[in-house]
Amino acid sequence: MAMVSGDSVMSESVVIVSFGAGHFDVFSKAFADSAFSIIYRDAFLKGHFSGFSEDTLLIIDCDVIDDEMLSQISALQARSPCPVLIFSASGEAADAQKALRAGASSCVIDGMQPHRIGTLAAIARERFQQSRKLQVELAETKGTLEARKVIDRAKGVMMEQRGLKESEAYDLLRKTAMKQSKTMREVAESYLALSGLLD
Repeated sequence: MAMVSGDSVMSESVVIVSFGAGHFDVFSKAFADSAFSIIYRDAFLKGHFSGFSEDTLLIIDCDVIDDEMLSQISALQARSPCPVLIFSASGEAADAQKALRAGASSCVIDGMQPHRIGTLAAIARERFQQSRKLQVELAETKGTLEARKVIDRAKGVMMEQRGLKESEAYDLLRKTAMKQSKTMREVAESYLALSGLLD
């Protein structure tokens, strides 16, 4: 086991963030066959860590969930997204909801059961992967829709300025994209920019 407070962590690792809840021995047994690291409260809240990846499972062991912790979780997910599992000794359903909105994959309130840690860790990882997959799909869909809007706008300008049919404008964009080794969106954006019509 590696003990760290601000160093890089291994890929495919488990990192325990200790807020002094006193479950270190429990996690030591639960992850006895895995390499894991520990980060302490102050280092986590100050963002003094690096090397997290989507393969890093972050487990936060705390007595209560507070805004400072949630803020750091949000910052972490924006910078280095990874699955986050929170064990809080006390709290309400609203606290768990806030944690999930901040970026936690799972949050357990007053439910530290050593024999379930492995299962809960697996669930947190799976929820994170599903969430990331959805985010990627949404981003791709958004990008496709935006590209289509730009291409359609460029086609309209070409049809108006050059007297082309829609199919002819589309073919011109496509052939230009192939010739210049660019995407049709890039060609459409360039055409609109030259026409002074790109937003």
